[in-house]
Amino acid sequence: MDSIAREDLLDDHSIRLIEKRDRQDVLSLVERNEEDDGELARRFVQRYFDQDEAGSSSDDIFVLELNGEVVGVGGYQRCAPDNDRDYWLSLMYIHPYYHGNKLGTHLLDYLVEILRYKKAENLFVGVDAEDPKNQAVRFYEVNGFVEVARPPVMPAEEAEHNHFYHLPLTVSQPDEAARPGG
Repeated sequence: MDSIAREDLLDDHSIRLIEKRDRQDVLSLVERNEEDDGELARRFVQRYFDQDEAGSSSDDIFVLELNGEVVGVGGYQRCAPDNDRDYWLSLMYIHPYYHGNKLGTHLLDYLVEILRYKKAENLFVGVDAEDPKNQAVRFYEVNGFVEVARPPVMPAEEAEHNHFYHLPLTVSQPDEAARPGG
């Protein structure tokens, strides 16, 4: 798509919390991108709705819509139930037709903005990659994530990944003594 069409895509979409009516669209979207992730996505979405009904959810899942169609999904969860500093990026998928059009970056920026508002400090993601320079890895690296050996904390179901990435969410403030005139 040319740059004008790309700008139109960024203008003509909306991002909102997932609703039960989105469940099948989201699961189809995940499987369209990575068939092996379907079961993990199914469990994550079901847990989200179970916790939401119980009023105990610290996770959020958002859908990105374009002309009323779900074309993207992204979410996060706490790395541990009692930890509100460290989050795990989950279900980050864009319909393959729209890859390369900045919709994924826009969705990621939206999630990061929410996590910064929550005063989160770290965002981690795991990638299953035979080839460490695959499309997902490039996406995360371009968006500021750096590879780490293994996150200090993570949800149990994420331990199967073979590449881990970290994005610091806090902006360090200069030391008072280091400031000019300080």
